[in-house]
Amino acid sequence: MLFLTHTPKLNDLDLQIFNYINENMALVPYLPIRTLAKKTHSSTASILRFCHKFECEGYGEFKVRLKLYLANTSHYAPKESHVQEYIAFLKSTQNEAFKDRLTSAVELLKGKDLVLFLGAGTSEAIGGYGALYFSNLSIPALKISDPSNYPSSMFSSIFLKQTVFIVTSVSGETKEVIEYMEHLKAAHATIISICSADRSTIAQLANVNIPYQITRETVQKNFRDPEKETEITTQLPALYILEKLAQSVHSLTDMPT
Repeated sequence: MLFLTHTPKLNDLDLQIFNYINENMALVPYLPIRTLAKKTHSSTASILRFCHKFECEGYGEFKVRLKLYLANTSHYAPKESHVQEYIAFLKSTQNEAFKDRLTSAVELLKGKDLVLFLGAGTSEAIGGYGALYFSNLSIPALKISDPSNYPSSMFSSIFLKQTVFIVTSVSGETKEVIEYMEHLKAAHATIISICSADRSTIAQLANVNIPYQITRETVQKNFRDPEKETEITTQLPALYILEKLAQSVHSLTDMPT
């Protein structure tokens, strides 16, 4: 709630104050405490108690934190340039370089018994979609939700020989994914990555990386941890690539022998 990572316990008067602040966030940082008390039909003491519930020493600190919260959450707006980026990406899929990477990935997938998807955050959700899409085309596929539950040591060499891991990542530098991939690499697993950064660690660990160019976007959501950012980069290129891979592999099964 606001700049907190949890919802404080608020009584009816607190909710009355909160509702006014929520509806007038841009104005409140410039209001004296007495003015806010008047507008919320409360008292300065009630305002102070409200501020304490939001882990602030007083009204002054509350206003500062509210200003920072507004600065960190209101700057993002969908960019019109995304449409042009989507068009540019789709055009790039007709380039020989893209087709060569896609063909190399399909060759790795051909004849395998299972596809396992790996990712973190938004990319994990994309992996879930990929597993469903592959499965809908009769290609056995699953998503690894938590790598710690599936240590690479549990996979036999025979299993790994018949499995392909598809790793999705925007930055290509997700620590927990990299650590897992390093273990897979040491076990001679086959890995395909879909990563915008072709020179990233994840891309370099994969047997084949299918890159795409898109503007990376993040937002800072946690006041207490300003270094932590949440990925909001569009995943449309990754979805396109996953679908194209699945369709290409599926088409091989329909070819006459």
